[in-house]
Amino acid sequence: MAERFRVHIARDQMLKAAEDYERMAHDAEQREIAQGLSYLRALAAGRHLPR
Repeated sequence: MAERFRVHIARDQMLKAAEDYERMAHDAEQREIAQGLSYLRALAAGRHLPR
């Protein structure tokens, strides 16, 4: 969508916002994966953690 903007500043701001959103989504996904792995490791070690 940002590619359609004729005003360069608006297009650049939209592209930056999209990049920031993608980075935040990736970071959140990585945190969720790490949290799940920590939980599984605790279970494997015989510790029961509340979810």
